[in-house]
Amino acid sequence: METAETVINYGGAIKALGDGKIGGFLVRFSNPDQPDLYGDYFTEDTNFGSAKSSPVLWQHSFDPVIGDIEIGEVSLKKTDIGIWAEGVLQVREEYEAFLEKEFGEGGSKKFLGLLAKWIEKEKIGWSSGTLSHRVSRKAIVDETTGKTVAWKILKWPLGLDASLTPSPAEFRNTVVPIKEYTPVGLFSTRETEEPEAVKSEDVLDRPSAPAARKPLHLHVKWKTKTKKLTARSSR
Repeated sequence: METAETVINYGGAIKALGDGKIGGFLVRFSNPDQPDLYGDYFTEDTNFGSAKSSPVLWQHSFDPVIGDIEIGEVSLKKTDIGIWAEGVLQVREEYEAFLEKEFGEGGSKKFLGLLAKWIEKEKIGWSSGTLSHRVSRKAIVDETTGKTVAWKILKWPLGLDASLTPSPAEFRNTVVPIKEYTPVGLFSTRETEEPEAVKSEDVLDRPSAPAARKPLHLHVKWKTKTKKLTARSSR
């Protein structure tokens, strides 16, 4: 039996709302004249399913260090602009031991604190994930040329994956297969040049890393089969 493929959509930037809350548009509505890089767009008529909330993940659970842990839950609300996601980041007790092993005593607090800094600096955005076989589209055809100019997304069920991801340079939604998503090495010990936008206070040390470890920096890179987007978190 073939495994169902996940597809993801980059939403809007995440804002700090005070009292530990965060919020932003998980999905933004658009029109045929302003589709994403692949020609897709969402509208108020898109069927997002019945979910009223969603677990929060980090980079769709693809981060080689953090892996598949839930770091909060957000409520989902439809507005005139898009689907608004709001909630509090909080590591569940079952994952605290893992984060302490990776980042030392108070590991979960350090990890969430660093995410809070990146959110304050608008380096983090929303990205929703859903199963490809549950997504449906409608071709929008130019009446004059007879050519397809965009694809209206009719169905995109939410509630499984509201991920925090480094904000893409492209402001519009971008729908891509999960296999084309390259997670950002936020917790990598590779020797690389530090991006100008990342300061010394924006790194998180891993006590469990090798003795000759290097500081851990924020590196933002997206790769797709048809286009490569690179950013330095300068939004």
